[in-house]
Amino acid sequence: MYAKTNELKGRPASTGSVSASRFADDSSISPWAKEQVYQAINLSLMNGMAKNQFNPKGELTFEQTYVLLLNCFEMLME
Repeated sequence: MYAKTNELKGRPASTGSVSASRFADDSSISPWAKEQVYQAINLSLMNGMAKNQFNPKGELTFEQTYVLLLNCFEMLME
């Protein structure tokens, strides 16, 4: 998403760096999604849960969805 946003805004399509920090439940994050999860964290699109958990098997609440979409929209508008 970050690359597409940059493309739409005429910026280089760099995806940014992936954080070296890990969640306590990092091993539960699917390998195919891990890079995108940490990019979203680095871009402040989303945060983890309490106790340094990401909870990749949990459900996204309405409130979490709203904050995620708001953060995406604000990134698009900067």
